[in-house]
Amino acid sequence: MFKDFSWSLISKLSFNIFSFILTPLLIIGLGDSYSVIIFFAAYAGFLSFVDGGYSFLIVKKITDRTSLSKAKNVFQSSETSLIYFSFIIAILSYFIIKQFSLLPRATFIIIIMGLSEGFLRIYMRILRSYSNARGVLVSYSKREVVYATLRFCIVLIFVEMKLNLSSVLLSMVIINVIFVFEERLRINFSFNFKAFKNWSALDHKFILTHSSLSLLASITVYLDKIIIKSYMTDSLYIDYMISHKFSYLLLVLSNPLSTILIRYFSNDSNEKLKVSWILKLLTLSIIIYFIIYLTTPFILKLWLGNNLNDNIIYLSRIFMISSMFLLLSQVPYSYFVSKSKNKFQLMMSIISCVFTFLNIYYYILTNNHFQLAINSVLIGVIITIIYYYKFYKHVFIKHNNTNIG
Repeated sequence: MFKDFSWSLISKLSFNIFSFILTPLLIIGLGDSYSVIIFFAAYAGFLSFVDGGYSFLIVKKITDRTSLSKAKNVFQSSETSLIYFSFIIAILSYFIIKQFSLLPRATFIIIIMGLSEGFLRIYMRILRSYSNARGVLVSYSKREVVYATLRFCIVLIFVEMKLNLSSVLLSMVIINVIFVFEERLRINFSFNFKAFKNWSALDHKFILTHSSLSLLASITVYLDKIIIKSYMTDSLYIDYMISHKFSYLLLVLSNPLSTILIRYFSNDSNEKLKVSWILKLLTLSIIIYFIIYLTTPFILKLWLGNNLNDNIIYLSRIFMISSMFLLLSQVPYSYFVSKSKNKFQLMMSIISCVFTFLNIYYYILTNNHFQLAINSVLIGVIITIIYYYKFYKHVFIKHNNTNIG
Protein backbone atom coordinates (compact mmCIF):
# COMPACT_ATOMS: atom_id res chain seq x y z
CA MET A 1 0.00 0.00 0.00
CA PHE A 2 2.85 2.38 0.83
CA LYS A 3 4.45 1.77 -2.58
CA ASP A 4 1.15 2.52 -4.34
CA PHE A 5 0.78 5.73 -2.35
CA SER A 6 4.40 6.78 -2.95
CA TRP A 7 4.27 6.39 -6.72
CA SER A 8 0.81 7.97 -6.93
CA LEU A 9 2.21 10.92 -5.01
CA ILE A 10 5.29 11.16 -7.25
CA SER A 11 3.02 11.12 -10.30
CA LYS A 12 0.79 13.89 -8.97
CA LEU A 13 3.79 15.92 -7.84
CA SER A 14 5.35 15.72 -11.29
CA PHE A 15 2.20 17.23 -12.86
CA ASN A 16 2.04 20.00 -10.28
CA ILE A 17 5.75 20.85 -10.38
CA PHE A 18 5.76 21.08 -14.17
CA SER A 19 2.56 23.14 -14.08
CA PHE A 20 4.16 25.52 -11.59
CA ILE A 21 7.22 25.96 -13.78
CA LEU A 22 5.05 26.68 -16.82
CA THR A 23 2.70 29.16 -15.11
CA PRO A 24 4.92 32.29 -15.11
CA LEU A 25 6.13 31.44 -18.63
CA LEU A 26 2.55 31.14 -19.87
CA ILE A 27 1.61 34.45 -18.22
CA ILE A 28 4.49 36.18 -19.98
CA GLY A 29 3.90 34.42 -23.29
CA LEU A 30 0.11 34.61 -23.47
CA GLY A 31 -0.70 37.66 -21.35
CA ASP A 32 -4.39 37.98 -20.54
CA SER A 33 -5.11 35.00 -22.82
CA TYR A 34 -3.73 32.82 -20.03
CA SER A 35 -7.08 33.39 -18.29
CA VAL A 36 -8.61 31.02 -20.89
CA ILE A 37 -6.24 28.20 -19.92
CA ILE A 38 -6.90 28.54 -16.20
CA PHE A 39 -10.64 28.81 -16.88
CA PHE A 40 -10.56 25.46 -18.67
CA ALA A 41 -8.45 24.00 -15.83
CA ALA A 42 -11.20 25.01 -13.40
CA TYR A 43 -13.88 23.75 -15.78
CA ALA A 44 -12.09 20.40 -16.10
CA GLY A 45 -12.15 20.17 -12.30
CA PHE A 46 -15.86 20.93 -12.31
CA LEU A 47 -16.45 18.23 -14.94
CA SER A 48 -15.01 15.59 -12.63
CA PHE A 49 -18.62 14.79 -11.72
CA VAL A 50 -18.97 13.24 -15.21
CA ASP A 51 -16.76 10.39 -14.04
CA GLY A 52 -19.08 10.17 -11.05
CA GLY A 53 -19.11 6.72 -9.56
CA TYR A 54 -17.37 4.92 -12.42
CA SER A 55 -13.87 5.19 -10.98
CA PHE A 56 -15.08 4.23 -7.51
CA LEU A 57 -17.14 1.37 -8.97
CA ILE A 58 -14.15 -0.08 -10.83
CA VAL A 59 -12.03 -0.05 -7.66
CA LYS A 60 -14.90 -1.48 -5.64
CA LYS A 61 -15.94 -4.27 -8.06
CA ILE A 62 -12.59 -5.32 -9.55
CA THR A 63 -9.58 -6.73 -7.71
CA ASP A 64 -6.48 -8.62 -8.80
CA ARG A 65 -8.48 -11.81 -8.06
CA THR A 66 -11.58 -10.88 -10.10
CA SER A 67 -12.26 -13.15 -13.07
CA LEU A 68 -11.35 -11.77 -16.48
CA SER A 69 -14.95 -11.95 -17.72
CA LYS A 70 -16.33 -9.98 -14.78
CA ALA A 71 -13.55 -7.40 -14.98
CA LYS A 72 -14.21 -7.02 -18.71
CA ASN A 73 -17.93 -6.50 -18.18
CA VAL A 74 -17.47 -3.91 -15.43
CA PHE A 75 -14.78 -1.95 -17.24
CA GLN A 76 -16.35 -1.95 -20.73
CA SER A 77 -19.77 -0.99 -19.40
CA SER A 78 -18.29 1.79 -17.30
CA GLU A 79 -16.13 2.99 -20.18
CA THR A 80 -18.88 3.25 -22.79
CA SER A 81 -21.33 4.80 -20.31
CA LEU A 82 -18.73 7.43 -19.44
CA ILE A 83 -18.03 8.24 -23.09
CA TYR A 84 -21.71 8.64 -24.00
CA PHE A 85 -22.35 10.77 -20.92
CA SER A 86 -19.24 12.88 -21.65
CA PHE A 87 -20.43 13.56 -25.18
CA ILE A 88 -23.77 14.87 -23.91
CA ILE A 89 -22.15 17.05 -21.24
CA ALA A 90 -19.62 18.39 -23.78
CA ILE A 91 -22.43 19.66 -26.03
CA LEU A 92 -24.20 21.27 -23.07
CA SER A 93 -20.92 22.80 -21.87
CA TYR A 94 -20.30 24.49 -25.20
CA PHE A 95 -23.72 26.15 -25.20
CA ILE A 96 -23.36 27.19 -21.55
CA ILE A 97 -19.99 28.85 -22.24
CA LYS A 98 -21.44 30.71 -25.24
CA GLN A 99 -24.82 31.53 -23.69
CA PHE A 100 -23.37 33.06 -20.50
CA SER A 101 -20.43 34.72 -22.28
CA LEU A 102 -17.90 33.01 -20.02
CA LEU A 103 -15.30 33.28 -22.79
CA PRO A 104 -16.66 36.05 -25.04
CA ARG A 105 -13.56 36.31 -27.25
CA ALA A 106 -12.89 32.57 -27.57
CA THR A 107 -13.43 30.95 -30.95
CA PHE A 108 -15.26 27.68 -31.59
CA ILE A 109 -11.94 25.83 -32.03
CA ILE A 110 -10.49 27.14 -28.75
CA ILE A 111 -13.59 26.10 -26.78
CA ILE A 112 -13.61 22.63 -28.37
CA MET A 113 -9.91 22.11 -27.64
CA GLY A 114 -10.29 23.35 -24.06
CA LEU A 115 -13.22 21.01 -23.42
CA SER A 116 -11.45 18.09 -25.13
CA GLU A 117 -8.42 18.48 -22.89
CA GLY A 118 -10.66 18.29 -19.83
CA PHE A 119 -12.68 15.27 -20.96
CA LEU A 120 -9.51 13.35 -21.84
CA ARG A 121 -8.33 13.90 -18.27
CA ILE A 122 -11.63 12.48 -17.02
CA TYR A 123 -11.16 9.38 -19.15
CA MET A 124 -7.69 8.94 -17.65
CA ARG A 125 -9.34 8.52 -14.25
CA ILE A 126 -11.00 5.23 -15.15
CA LEU A 127 -7.73 4.00 -16.66
CA ARG A 128 -6.00 4.79 -13.37
CA SER A 129 -8.81 3.16 -11.38
CA TYR A 130 -8.53 -0.04 -13.39
CA SER A 131 -4.76 -0.17 -12.78
CA ASN A 132 -5.37 0.43 -9.09
CA ALA A 133 -8.02 -2.31 -8.93
CA ARG A 134 -5.76 -4.79 -10.72
CA GLY A 135 -2.84 -4.06 -8.41
CA VAL A 136 -0.62 -2.45 -11.05
CA LEU A 137 -0.98 1.15 -9.91
CA VAL A 138 2.79 1.53 -9.46
CA SER A 139 3.47 0.76 -13.13
CA TYR A 140 0.71 3.12 -14.24
CA SER A 141 2.02 5.91 -12.01
CA LYS A 142 5.53 5.51 -13.43
CA ARG A 143 4.15 5.93 -16.95
CA GLU A 144 2.22 8.99 -15.77
CA VAL A 145 5.51 10.57 -14.71
CA VAL A 146 6.88 9.99 -18.22
CA TYR A 147 3.67 11.46 -19.68
CA ALA A 148 3.89 14.52 -17.42
CA THR A 149 7.50 15.09 -18.45
CA LEU A 150 6.68 14.79 -22.16
CA ARG A 151 3.67 17.10 -21.79
CA PHE A 152 5.83 19.67 -20.00
CA CYS A 153 8.53 19.59 -22.68
CA ILE A 154 6.09 19.95 -25.59
CA VAL A 155 4.14 22.82 -24.02
CA LEU A 156 7.42 24.53 -23.04
CA ILE A 157 8.65 24.33 -26.64
CA PHE A 158 5.39 25.84 -27.90
CA VAL A 159 5.61 28.66 -25.33
CA GLU A 160 9.25 29.41 -26.12
CA MET A 161 8.36 29.55 -29.83
CA LYS A 162 5.97 32.41 -28.92
CA LEU A 163 3.01 30.54 -30.36
CA ASN A 164 -0.56 31.63 -29.66
CA LEU A 165 -3.24 30.26 -27.35
CA SER A 166 -4.64 27.85 -29.96
CA SER A 167 -1.24 26.23 -30.47
CA VAL A 168 -0.66 25.76 -26.74
CA LEU A 169 -4.10 24.18 -26.25
CA LEU A 170 -3.52 21.95 -29.28
CA SER A 171 -0.25 20.68 -27.81
CA MET A 172 -2.04 19.75 -24.57
CA VAL A 173 -4.78 17.88 -26.43
CA ILE A 174 -2.32 15.95 -28.62
CA ILE A 175 -0.20 14.68 -25.72
CA ASN A 176 -3.35 13.66 -23.81
CA VAL A 177 -4.62 11.70 -26.81
CA ILE A 178 -1.29 9.89 -27.14
CA PHE A 179 -1.25 8.91 -23.47
CA VAL A 180 -4.89 7.75 -23.45
CA PHE A 181 -4.41 5.70 -26.62
CA GLU A 182 -1.24 4.06 -25.32
CA GLU A 183 -2.78 3.22 -21.92
CA ARG A 184 -6.01 1.89 -23.43
CA LEU A 185 -4.00 -0.54 -25.58
CA ARG A 186 -2.50 -2.00 -22.41
CA ILE A 187 -5.94 -3.14 -21.30
CA ASN A 188 -6.67 -6.40 -23.10
CA PHE A 189 -10.38 -5.69 -23.57
CA SER A 190 -11.39 -4.40 -26.97
CA PHE A 191 -13.48 -1.26 -27.08
CA ASN A 192 -17.17 -2.10 -27.37
CA PHE A 193 -19.76 0.61 -28.02
CA LYS A 194 -22.53 -1.91 -27.38
CA ALA A 195 -21.27 -2.59 -23.85
CA PHE A 196 -23.50 0.26 -22.69
CA LYS A 197 -26.44 -2.15 -22.77
CA ASN A 198 -24.84 -3.99 -19.84
CA TRP A 199 -24.99 -0.82 -17.73
CA SER A 200 -28.14 -2.07 -16.00
CA ALA A 201 -26.15 -5.04 -14.73
CA LEU A 202 -23.79 -2.71 -12.90
CA ASP A 203 -24.47 -1.20 -9.52
CA HIS A 204 -26.37 1.71 -11.06
CA LYS A 205 -27.57 2.94 -7.68
CA PHE A 206 -23.92 3.27 -6.62
CA ILE A 207 -23.04 5.08 -9.86
CA LEU A 208 -25.97 7.51 -9.71
CA THR A 209 -25.41 8.21 -6.02
CA HIS A 210 -21.72 8.99 -6.47
CA SER A 211 -22.40 10.94 -9.67
CA SER A 212 -24.76 13.13 -7.66
CA LEU A 213 -22.25 13.47 -4.85
CA SER A 214 -19.51 14.33 -7.35
CA LEU A 215 -21.71 16.95 -8.98
CA LEU A 216 -22.45 18.57 -5.64
CA ALA A 217 -18.75 18.48 -4.75
CA SER A 218 -17.88 20.05 -8.11
CA ILE A 219 -20.35 22.84 -7.47
CA THR A 220 -18.84 23.51 -4.04
CA VAL A 221 -15.21 23.54 -5.18
CA TYR A 222 -15.29 24.88 -8.74
CA LEU A 223 -18.53 26.67 -9.59
CA ASP A 224 -17.45 30.02 -8.19
CA LYS A 225 -14.17 29.83 -10.20
CA ILE A 226 -16.27 29.45 -13.36
CA ILE A 227 -19.02 32.00 -12.75
CA ILE A 228 -16.71 34.80 -11.56
CA LYS A 229 -14.99 34.78 -14.97
CA SER A 230 -17.86 36.94 -16.24
CA TYR A 231 -17.48 39.45 -13.38
CA MET A 232 -13.71 39.93 -13.24
CA THR A 233 -11.17 41.45 -15.56
CA ASP A 234 -8.77 38.93 -17.11
CA SER A 235 -5.88 40.18 -14.94
CA LEU A 236 -7.86 39.92 -11.68
CA TYR A 237 -9.16 36.48 -12.67
CA ILE A 238 -5.57 35.34 -13.27
CA ASP A 239 -4.53 36.66 -9.83
CA TYR A 240 -7.45 34.90 -8.16
CA MET A 241 -6.86 31.57 -9.89
CA ILE A 242 -3.06 31.64 -9.47
CA SER A 243 -3.56 32.18 -5.73
CA HIS A 244 -5.93 29.25 -5.60
CA LYS A 245 -3.50 27.10 -7.58
CA PHE A 246 -0.57 27.90 -5.28
CA SER A 247 -2.53 27.35 -2.08
CA TYR A 248 -3.91 24.02 -3.24
CA LEU A 249 -0.49 22.63 -4.13
CA LEU A 250 -0.46 20.18 -1.22
CA LEU A 251 -3.82 18.81 -2.33
CA VAL A 252 -1.70 16.75 -4.68
CA LEU A 253 -1.76 14.39 -1.69
CA SER A 254 -5.54 14.11 -1.64
CA ASN A 255 -6.17 11.87 -4.67
CA PRO A 256 -3.53 9.21 -3.92
CA LEU A 257 -4.41 9.40 -0.22
CA SER A 258 -8.15 8.95 -0.76
CA THR A 259 -7.54 6.17 -3.31
CA ILE A 260 -5.44 4.22 -0.81
CA LEU A 261 -7.75 4.95 2.14
CA ILE A 262 -10.88 3.84 0.26
CA ARG A 263 -9.19 0.58 -0.62
CA TYR A 264 -8.02 0.22 2.99
CA PHE A 265 -11.39 0.97 4.61
CA SER A 266 -13.23 -1.21 2.07
CA ASN A 267 -11.42 -4.26 3.40
CA ASP A 268 -13.41 -5.57 6.38
CA SER A 269 -10.23 -7.03 7.86
CA ASN A 270 -8.97 -3.46 8.32
CA GLU A 271 -11.77 -2.42 10.66
CA LYS A 272 -9.22 -2.05 13.45
CA LEU A 273 -8.21 1.55 12.90
CA LYS A 274 -4.90 2.92 14.06
CA VAL A 275 -5.39 6.22 15.86
CA SER A 276 -1.65 6.91 15.88
CA TRP A 277 -1.21 7.15 12.11
CA ILE A 278 -4.29 9.36 11.78
CA LEU A 279 -2.89 11.77 14.36
CA LYS A 280 0.54 11.72 12.70
CA LEU A 281 -1.02 12.49 9.33
CA LEU A 282 -3.01 15.41 10.74
CA THR A 283 -0.05 16.81 12.68
CA LEU A 284 2.35 16.57 9.74
CA SER A 285 -0.15 18.27 7.40
CA ILE A 286 -0.73 21.17 9.80
CA ILE A 287 3.01 21.71 10.33
CA ILE A 288 3.73 21.76 6.59
CA TYR A 289 0.92 24.22 5.93
CA PHE A 290 2.06 26.49 8.77
CA ILE A 291 5.60 26.65 7.35
CA ILE A 292 4.32 27.41 3.84
CA TYR A 293 1.93 30.05 5.23
CA LEU A 294 4.80 31.91 6.89
CA THR A 295 7.01 31.76 3.81
CA THR A 296 4.28 32.51 1.26
CA PRO A 297 5.61 35.90 0.01
CA PHE A 298 9.12 34.48 -0.45
CA ILE A 299 7.92 31.37 -2.32
CA LEU A 300 5.56 33.37 -4.52
CA LYS A 301 8.34 35.82 -5.42
CA LEU A 302 10.60 32.95 -6.47
CA TRP A 303 7.77 31.47 -8.51
CA LEU A 304 6.17 34.48 -10.20
CA GLY A 305 8.94 37.08 -10.14
CA ASN A 306 7.69 40.44 -11.38
CA ASN A 307 4.19 39.03 -11.92
CA LEU A 308 3.64 38.95 -8.14
CA ASN A 309 1.36 41.52 -6.50
CA ASP A 310 -0.35 42.03 -3.13
CA ASN A 311 -3.60 40.56 -4.43
CA ILE A 312 -1.93 37.20 -5.01
CA ILE A 313 -0.20 37.17 -1.60
CA TYR A 314 -3.37 37.94 0.38
CA LEU A 315 -5.55 35.55 -1.59
CA SER A 316 -2.97 32.76 -1.36
CA ARG A 317 -2.90 32.93 2.42
CA ILE A 318 -6.69 32.90 2.58
CA PHE A 319 -6.98 29.87 0.28
CA MET A 320 -4.22 28.04 2.14
CA ILE A 321 -6.50 27.61 5.16
CA SER A 322 -9.22 26.11 2.98
CA SER A 323 -6.69 23.84 1.28
CA MET A 324 -5.44 22.49 4.61
CA PHE A 325 -8.92 21.61 5.86
CA LEU A 326 -9.83 20.02 2.53
CA LEU A 327 -6.76 17.77 2.76
CA LEU A 328 -7.51 16.86 6.37
CA SER A 329 -11.07 15.89 5.41
CA GLN A 330 -9.80 13.04 3.20
CA VAL A 331 -9.63 10.61 6.14
CA PRO A 332 -13.30 10.76 7.19
CA TYR A 333 -14.45 11.30 3.59
CA SER A 334 -12.68 8.13 2.40
CA TYR A 335 -14.12 6.19 5.31
CA PHE A 336 -17.70 7.16 4.51
CA VAL A 337 -17.21 6.46 0.77
CA SER A 338 -15.87 2.98 1.53
CA LYS A 339 -18.78 2.25 3.87
CA SER A 340 -21.35 3.68 1.43
CA LYS A 341 -22.71 6.18 3.94
CA ASN A 342 -24.45 7.95 1.11
CA LYS A 343 -27.21 9.74 3.00
CA PHE A 344 -24.73 11.53 5.23
CA GLN A 345 -22.49 12.48 2.29
CA LEU A 346 -25.49 13.68 0.30
CA MET A 347 -26.63 15.86 3.19
CA MET A 348 -23.14 17.38 3.59
CA SER A 349 -22.86 18.00 -0.14
CA ILE A 350 -26.22 19.74 -0.29
CA ILE A 351 -25.28 21.96 2.66
CA SER A 352 -22.00 22.86 0.94
CA CYS A 353 -23.81 23.69 -2.30
CA VAL A 354 -26.33 25.95 -0.58
CA PHE A 355 -23.52 27.89 1.11
CA THR A 356 -21.62 28.08 -2.19
CA PHE A 357 -24.59 29.53 -4.09
CA LEU A 358 -25.12 32.08 -1.33
CA ASN A 359 -21.43 33.01 -1.47
CA ILE A 360 -21.54 33.48 -5.26
CA TYR A 361 -24.71 35.56 -5.00
CA TYR A 362 -23.09 37.74 -2.32
CA TYR A 363 -20.06 38.28 -4.57
CA ILE A 364 -22.25 39.31 -7.50
CA LEU A 365 -23.91 41.90 -5.25
CA THR A 366 -20.72 43.26 -3.64
CA ASN A 367 -17.98 42.46 -6.20
CA ASN A 368 -15.61 41.82 -3.25
CA HIS A 369 -13.26 39.03 -4.28
CA PHE A 370 -11.52 38.93 -0.87
CA GLN A 371 -14.82 38.26 0.90
CA LEU A 372 -15.62 35.62 -1.71
CA ALA A 373 -12.38 33.82 -0.82
CA ILE A 374 -12.88 34.18 2.95
CA ASN A 375 -16.44 32.82 2.76
CA SER A 376 -15.28 29.81 0.73
CA VAL A 377 -12.72 29.06 3.47
CA LEU A 378 -15.38 29.23 6.19
CA ILE A 379 -17.54 26.78 4.24
CA GLY A 380 -14.67 24.30 3.98
CA VAL A 381 -13.78 24.58 7.67
CA ILE A 382 -17.36 24.01 8.82
CA ILE A 383 -17.83 20.97 6.55
CA THR A 384 -14.54 19.39 7.66
CA ILE A 385 -15.39 19.79 11.35
CA ILE A 386 -18.77 18.12 10.82
CA TYR A 387 -17.08 15.26 8.92
CA TYR A 388 -14.67 14.59 11.76
CA TYR A 389 -17.42 14.78 14.35
CA LYS A 390 -19.43 12.16 12.48
CA PHE A 391 -16.29 10.07 11.89
CA TYR A 392 -15.48 10.16 15.60
CA LYS A 393 -19.02 9.17 16.58
CA HIS A 394 -19.21 6.35 14.07
CA VAL A 395 -15.79 4.80 14.60
CA PHE A 396 -14.84 5.50 18.19
CA ILE A 397 -18.14 5.81 20.05
CA LYS A 398 -20.63 3.68 18.12
CA HIS A 399 -18.29 0.69 18.16
CA ASN A 400 -17.37 1.15 21.81
CA ASN A 401 -13.71 1.70 20.98
CA THR A 402 -13.34 -1.79 19.52
CA ASN A 403 -11.98 -0.32 16.32
CA ILE A 404 -9.14 1.54 18.01
CA GLY A 405 -5.73 0.00 17.69
